[in-house]
Amino acid sequence: MHLRIPSGLRNILRIYLSSSKHAILTIYKTKSGAFGFTVILMFIAMATFGPLLVPLDTKADISKRYLPPSLSHPLGTDYAGRDVLSQVIWGSRDVMAVGLLAGIITVSIGVIVGIVSGFKGGILDTVLCTVMDIMLTIPGLPLMIVLAVYIRAVNPLHTALILSITPWASLARAIRSQVLSMKEREFIEAAKVLGLSTFHIMFREILPNLMPYVAVNFMFAVIGAIYASVGLYMLGVLPFTALNWGVMLNLAAHAAGALFSLESLHYLLAPIIFLALLQSGFVLFSRAVDEVFNPRLREY
Repeated sequence: MHLRIPSGLRNILRIYLSSSKHAILTIYKTKSGAFGFTVILMFIAMATFGPLLVPLDTKADISKRYLPPSLSHPLGTDYAGRDVLSQVIWGSRDVMAVGLLAGIITVSIGVIVGIVSGFKGGILDTVLCTVMDIMLTIPGLPLMIVLAVYIRAVNPLHTALILSITPWASLARAIRSQVLSMKEREFIEAAKVLGLSTFHIMFREILPNLMPYVAVNFMFAVIGAIYASVGLYMLGVLPFTALNWGVMLNLAAHAAGALFSLESLHYLLAPIIFLALLQSGFVLFSRAVDEVFNPRLREY
């Protein structure tokens, strides 16, 4: 029995596969895009499979205290003689989970509010713009610190919700401004004449045209949330419910005295280097994604 695919669906699949292949080739055409994409994949693999392959070293051994990097301990050991590499690998799971969840929440709220505000207009637009302006005037970091102190974030979702409390407003503002100009174009007028629903016009006609901008902002939202979560853990305002790079920085600064001792400096630098590498991957990949959707940025 042969499965027959309708011609319309075949055309859609052909276009999708062609555009996906073109996007991948465009990303790998530049060394920076290929490097960024590879780095992101490596961190995702490390967070997903690393804890399954590398056991967490939890046994304290003072005789191995502050060992320098070696074959048995590639990143050295901490103040209790525990392997630093295993802590970095296990800590990446919580860091990546918080970053991705916060990025999804931030972008989802920003896109929905921005599209609805720009397309509907009227009183609803005034109310949503007022809310956006209020959120933009509130200092994000102090608010997150206060919320983190009073709300016990026991899992990555709680932490992601705290980190997404204000960043969505700037994205919503930008989306709204683009929707205001886009809703006057011919294809939107044609959709209205055809009697298509408001939901269809907003999320089937307008949203696809905003996806390049949304994709780039999603990556910046992820890396911003990762930095914010690590910073809150380092400050000690989030409970140490999971191993996190911020927890490592907190312990390195306060328990190991890495700010004043060179022998424990590698314990402090390990999560910092991995954070910098992860940020570099997202920044370089975001540039490549921008080139995929914006041909004027491509170098031939």
